[in-house]
Amino acid sequence: MIRRLFVLTSLSIIFIGSSLFVPPTQSASQEPCAQDHSAWMTNALEKIESIKPGMTRQDLLKVFKT
Repeated sequence: MIRRLFVLTSLSIIFIGSSLFVPPTQSASQEPCAQDHSAWMTNALEKIESIKPGMTRQDLLKVFKT
């Protein structure tokens, strides 16, 4: 019984450990998605950089949504 549990645990550890070293496959459609994320991130950073000290809450709500 203990030996069976040990073998099962060992096989589980080997299986999980080996799956960590397999690189994920990349699809050809991933490149446009990355460009969309880059554009979104650039837009978000521009909005964040528009914040200045002393702005009122009303000014901030023009830039950000609650």
